[in-house]
Formats: sequence, C-alpha cells, structure tokens
Amino acid sequence: CTSKNTNLDVLQYTKMYVEKNKLYIQATDLSSGISLSIDCISKEDGVVVFDAKPISQFLGFITDEHITITSQDTLLVFTSGKQKISIKTFNHEDYPNIPKLDGLFQTVSSEILLQGLESVSYAVSYSDIKPELNTVYINTRENTTYFVATDTFRLAEKKIQIPHFELESPVCIPQKSVEQIQTLLTIYPGIISVCFSESQISITHPLYYYTTRIVQGSYPQYEQIIPKTEETSVITLVSDIQKAIKSASIFSDAINQVLLTFEKESITVFSENTLTGSQSTVVDAKITGPTLTLKCNARYLLDVFSHIKTDTISFSCNGSTKAFVIRPVSDQSFLYLVMPMSK
Repeated sequence: CTSKNTNLDVLQYTKMYVEKNKLYIQATDLSSGISLSIDCISKEDGVVVFDAKPISQFLGFITDEHITITSQDTLLVFTSGKQKISIKTFNHEDYPNIPKLDGLFQTVSSEILLQGLESVSYAVSYSDIKPELNTVYINTRENTTYFVATDTFRLAEKKIQIPHFELESPVCIPQKSVEQIQTLLTIYPGIISVCFSESQISITHPLYYYTTRIVQGSYPQYEQIIPKTEETSVITLVSDIQKAIKSASIFSDAINQVLLTFEKESITVFSENTLTGSQSTVVDAKITGPTLTLKCNARYLLDVFSHIKTDTISFSCNGSTKAFVIRPVSDQSFLYLVMPMSK
C-alpha cells in the first residue's frame, strides 16, 4: 500500500509501532491502507517510520525463528542470530492515520469473498477513461451476491449465495485494491468482518485491518446485453479446448486472433500469422444448431478457462458477430460474455 507517486514523501515508507505486546505494521497510499498485527514481547511501547523494502529482503535470508528489533536514535536495528541490519528512521508525526469505518459490520468467509473476486477480476478494464470499469462491481439481491467485471469487450459474472450479507447499494472496488484484497484473503483465511460506507470499504481480520476507497459512478446495466436465447450450442471439455487455444496462440497475429469453427461434432481451432505460419487443432464437441465461425481474442478465452472448475463448458452463440456466452456445465452461478472480433 505504500506510494511512490505522491508529494508526501512519508507515504513511501512503512509505520511500525508497539503497544501492549502487539507489533503493528502499517502502510498507506491515502487511497488504501493496511495494518497488520503480530504478537511480540516488548520492553516498552514506541513508534517508528522506515523503508521496509531492505527489511523484507533481509528477512528472506535469516534462519533463526526469532528476531529482535530495537530503536537506537535515528536507526532501527534488526538482529537475528549472527545477522544484523540497521535502517534509517523518519519522522512519524507526519504519517497519516488509517481511517476506521463506523457502520454495520457483516461477517463472511474469506474463502467465499476470494472466490467471488477471483472469478471475475481478470476481466476489468485497465483504462482510466471510465474509472468504474477499472473495478469489480458487487451487488446483493435476495441473499445472492453478484460479482461483476467488464472491459466492454468481455464480461464475467459470478453469483454466490451468502446468507445475511446485504449491501445498501452496489459498490465498485478499484482493480488495484482488489488485487491487494485477494492477496490478504489468500494469506489469511478465516472469517472476516466487512463494512461499507458511501466512499470506503473495510475488512477486519484477527491479524489485519484493511480499508480502501471505492469508485463513485454508475456501473453499466450489463444484464441487458446478456443473450436470452441461443442459435448454436456447443459443449466440450475444458482441458481439450484450453490446450487447442494455447497451441493456436503460438501462431496468432498481433491482435491474438484465433478462429473457432463449430461444425458437426467438433470444434476447429485455427490461427495464422503471415510471418511465422499457421496452426489447426480439432476438438471433439457436442454441437446443436447451425455451423458457425467465431473470431476470438485467444487471451480472453484462456483467461476464463483457468478459473472454471468443472470438466466441461458450454458456448451459447447467436451468429458470428454477436456476443457469445461461456458457462461451466452444471454450474449456472458463473457466466462469461465475449464479443467476437470484427477484423
């Protein structure tokens, strides 16, 4: 959560303080902030601000289970066994506090929240033109929590039933913050408390407190673009189509284009590069409806395949120029909408 792009130099550093045999480590870039807590044995309370990067590298080399930290004038000294490192400290009075949210705290499993975020976060837009698209959108309706991300060329939606988890209004969490949250949820499993305000979200765990700003703005009414019918239906094994597209991407052009042709009982995956050559793979499939060829971005397809847990997937298509939907077979809680390429 530290920041390099700021006029406030102290935000490049990390704050550490000791209070009642607890060691707290904090970092913030003003948009988001985190406070980690660790049990320790302390002789007295204190607070310092320092550059944590050399410390994190130093910790990778220590072999002793314990480390001793002492503050000596303007230096912070870390000692472990026969190893010692001294780091310059800075004035802590200018270091901003991490805001604590007041409001309704709702409990949820880290694993469930992580599942929702990971199922869609790869589909966010990385453009700053529309900030709301550089977010994961979360909304609740009738005990179901919706996680959504889109860059306008594709859209991922994951629905998870979380009893007693309700939002007063939808929230849009910035992509950078989503990555930080996913890291925390992975490292620290268990039950967390989540609090939402008009401009922020906070997550409280026995070992950390995290908060971040949310993006203000209206998220697209994405439900309107999800097809309600299908002309061509395709079912195939995830592993087979994934391997075929990975192979095809070796010969894809500068825009990562691959062609998928659905015909009879097979999918033909084809790619061509005028500088290197071409490649074709045939994959077994169950197909109903007219023959169809889609021009697709290979990366968009590979992104979703790695997040599908079932063995088989379905393609629901309505012609070569309209958006098609990918779903895991036997799991209707997830959908992935992709626009074919026009060139």
